[in-house]
Amino acid sequence: VRRFQKEQNLKKLGQRPDIEEWAMTPLDVNAYYAPWKNMIVFPAGILQTPFFDANIPISLNFGSIASIIGHELIHAFDASGRYFDGHGNLNNWWQKGSARSFDEHAQCFIDQYNQYRIGNKHINGLLTLDENIADNGGLRIAYVAYNNYLKHHHLPSIKSFKNRQQQLLPGVNLTDEQLFFIGFAQTWCAKTTPEMARAALVADTHAHSKYRVIGSLSNMPEFSRAFKCAMGSPMHPGKRCQI
Repeated sequence: VRRFQKEQNLKKLGQRPDIEEWAMTPLDVNAYYAPWKNMIVFPAGILQTPFFDANIPISLNFGSIASIIGHELIHAFDASGRYFDGHGNLNNWWQKGSARSFDEHAQCFIDQYNQYRIGNKHINGLLTLDENIADNGGLRIAYVAYNNYLKHHHLPSIKSFKNRQQQLLPGVNLTDEQLFFIGFAQTWCAKTTPEMARAALVADTHAHSKYRVIGSLSNMPEFSRAFKCAMGSPMHPGKRCQI
């Protein structure tokens, strides 16, 4: 299979790119944003458990699949996607003030993730910037979307006491708001060998899964409120990053 793929890729050298070509197969457990078409793509492979399940509390689905949808949407406005316009053309269309403000806020994320370590090696906050922005923005979008869903269906908001009492998951003493954040965290559960984790630090544009969770949740005041994190603790820092 790899030999076939290699041969197909070599045939593309010197040819005009096919903007209609899919970057993934329907079986891939992944998703992507295609800036050349201004389109997000979700193969059937990711629309399955544990990312999405129609039989689990909606709060978990919003924390999981909705945050991934938001993640891909945010890529249209990250440090790379911002240079493509709505027609998929490479075009620096932002005003100078917007670009300057973006860069200032982006530096906060770079500094934040630079502090995280795997063993004695630090994460590269610049290398992982686009994905970190997408993780944080996607989580925030999903949280807003969940609140809008509750309002649309005339259900109590996730901040209300009534909601915390009525919509609990059987067997666990957790509120729907807490379940939302747990749904997000479980999305990035992973088992990685130390060797793979070290290699990813220099090659992967994604932060280590542990810090994809910690980094995003620590920037959400709603998380620290839901779990009653003490002010000044790692999950309730005095400074938070947001774009």
